[in-house]
Amino acid sequence: MRAPLGYTSTMRSVARSWIVAALIALMAMTAPARGQLHHRVSLAAGGELSLSPALNGHGFFLARYDLEGLPRASHLAVELNTDTLRVAYDRIRVGRIELGVYAAGELLIAGLLSDYYREGRNDPGRGFAASYASAGAAAKLNSAPHFIELALTARRWFFGRNGTTQPELILPPEAWVGEVRLRYTLWQLRNDPSLYEPQRLFPRVRGFAFGVEAGFDARSAARPWGARDPSFAPVDLGNDPSRTIGTVRQWLRAGALLGPRVRLQLDELASWMWGEDDLVRLRVGGLNPYSVPLVGAPWAGYLAGDLAAVQLSLHTRVWRDAELGLLADGVVVADAQRTGSPPRPAVLAGVGAFADVRFANWQLDLRGGWSPTLRPGTLAGGWTLFAALGWAWSR
Repeated sequence: MRAPLGYTSTMRSVARSWIVAALIALMAMTAPARGQLHHRVSLAAGGELSLSPALNGHGFFLARYDLEGLPRASHLAVELNTDTLRVAYDRIRVGRIELGVYAAGELLIAGLLSDYYREGRNDPGRGFAASYASAGAAAKLNSAPHFIELALTARRWFFGRNGTTQPELILPPEAWVGEVRLRYTLWQLRNDPSLYEPQRLFPRVRGFAFGVEAGFDARSAARPWGARDPSFAPVDLGNDPSRTIGTVRQWLRAGALLGPRVRLQLDELASWMWGEDDLVRLRVGGLNPYSVPLVGAPWAGYLAGDLAAVQLSLHTRVWRDAELGLLADGVVVADAQRTGSPPRPAVLAGVGAFADVRFANWQLDLRGGWSPTLRPGTLAGGWTLFAALGWAWSR
């Protein structure tokens, strides 16, 4: 069966990004090394189920190759995460400066825009296919424990309709985007494998880390899009972006021992955006490591430009390198109903339990929980389960 023209163009453009990524990898692997090469292969797979108010879910597969010992202490990473391919050649040291280049492509389900959740239920008529290709460069000033990074990225978006997309839905324009990010990080965390081994999805934190980021996006085209026809109920007025989009984000991660086997961990995030739309809003919901956590909500069940989120977790080491624990999430999101007129902030919360089990290079994660706020005024709430298994090999 012949692919639609839009999809074919998308696949070609994403393929070009992957070719650029492959060239980056080739340059890194053929450069003369100045130390012993260190190879690492990391694998992980898992999935998440949202059990109520409707049954739905997503899965992921991660395969990553890391190569260290390259010139100037540089590092090569090639990663396939479900539908996304990323290649980065970074940590190229020039005095206190670390340079890097990278390329990425994501096919058809970028940002999970194929789903459109409202109050925990997916509306297939509002979902669509989204893809992008991107490439960029970054420079980081390493003055440990302080780090300042400037990153520049060029991105091209592509969109198409799924089999269930309503014909009245207006798609975003296919546009070029120039992205600028300036980041400051204070890093005073104690070393732990979960901070750098990709198969370990949830960091075990002791110490303190803090960061702020300012961002600016410039699009070649912008227009109102989404469910804007009166036949939609409710009409979605939240996607009327500017050609220039601003972002300010702040995050905090901290952990402390309460006893020989007990640790308390805090994760916090705040975000402010202006001129944005659903292409760039933060994904909120679920127990997976790829969105802002909210127990009981579906994976990316909410999208928010302005939010404040916190997760508090209590970890108990029960056997060797295995932890069991309890967690609680709280998130304040603007326009939780996704109407855009006017935004109505909502306070969402959930509680859950988890198991974080390590055995040599193996990693097992199990998480589950419930939110009483997913459907306000009811006792049903929302239930979420997450499971993942990871493994790594190194030489």
